[in-house]
Amino acid sequence: MIEFEEHIDGEYLICPYCKFEHGDMFEAPLKEWRNKWNCEECGETFLAYREVEVDYCSAPLPEVIKKLQKKKSKKRKDKS
Repeated sequence: MIEFEEHIDGEYLICPYCKFEHGDMFEAPLKEWRNKWNCEECGETFLAYREVEVDYCSAPLPEVIKKLQKKKSKKRKDKS
C-alpha cells in the first residue's frame, strides 16, 4: 500500500506517487495556481504548483560612495 503525503515541498517537483524528482523545473510552464502534471517516470497525473519568494536588495552607486569618502577625508583634514 502506498502512503501519500498531502503535499511535498522541496527544491524539485516530486511525484507524490513514485517520488520521482523531476529536476530543475524553473522554466516549466507552471502557473501560480495548481496545474495537472504527468509524471515522466510512472505516468500518474498529480497537482503541481510553484511557490515563489521575492527578495529585494539595494546598494549605493559607486560614484556616490566615492563622493562620501571624499567628504569624510576632507572633514578629517579640516579638523587637523
